[in-house]
Amino acid sequence: MQNTIYGLDLAKRVMQLHWVDWETGEIHRKQVRRGKLLEFFVNREPGLIAMEACGSAHYWARELGKLGHELGELLGLLFGTQQRHAMDGPRRAEHSEPERGHEMNEYLCE
Repeated sequence: MQNTIYGLDLAKRVMQLHWVDWETGEIHRKQVRRGKLLEFFVNREPGLIAMEACGSAHYWARELGKLGHELGELLGLLFGTQQRHAMDGPRRAEHSEPERGHEMNEYLCE
């Protein structure tokens, strides 16, 4: 079984999540309030979470890392600045897929 790759669009109040169920191929999109984000990931198997490198990304990386998730931060230049689109999550997940990873290594923050 493959680990799930989550695309996470960070925001002040409501985060946008995107992930694909590897068994069914079903695409999931979910809005999660800031206070419920950790609660959502506590109930999930550890996976890869891709998010834009921004001010709160380091905080979320620490907190989600404690739950066993692997984090990948992407540079904002891939997505533009101050965008408020629900489609940012899928793009983050897409850029973190293993088969596309070699193309995106220059954008990943270590």
